[in-house]
Amino acid sequence: RKRTAHERAKELFASGEFSSGRKWADDAPKEKLDTNTVNLIASGACGAFVHGLEDEMFEVRIAAVEALCQLARSSPSFAEKCLDFLVDMFNDEIEEVRLQSIHVLREISTHITLREDQLDTVLAVLELALLELLKNLNKYPTDRNSVWK
Repeated sequence: RKRTAHERAKELFASGEFSSGRKWADDAPKEKLDTNTVNLIASGACGAFVHGLEDEMFEVRIAAVEALCQLARSSPSFAEKCLDFLVDMFNDEIEEVRLQSIHVLREISTHITLREDQLDTVLAVLELALLELLKNLNKYPTDRNSVWK
């Protein structure tokens, strides 16, 4: 004999897997969880950061970099994991995004150690920036103060 939907729902309710909504907390978990073992950031959630860092709008990329900074300040292990992404943002086409990633690396510098390849990227970008500043100083000597800013 095939059971009806009502009978199947009644069986689920009796097993504790289904809540009728009539009693308060009748679907509460039976076991206690140790709050120290619960990971709030699932590995799949990191994809949201990747999407944010690769978004076409620079405001979204800046917000993603700032969000990475907030989490990295409170978690040294997360700071190490997001280091590659932050160094990659040094190559962004928008100056504000590049500057924000530099500020974030400075803020989390106590939690991170740059690898040699990351250091090469950082130094190449800084060298390029210095060369462009020197070109501007030579080309526009009267704008010295604004170039220094």
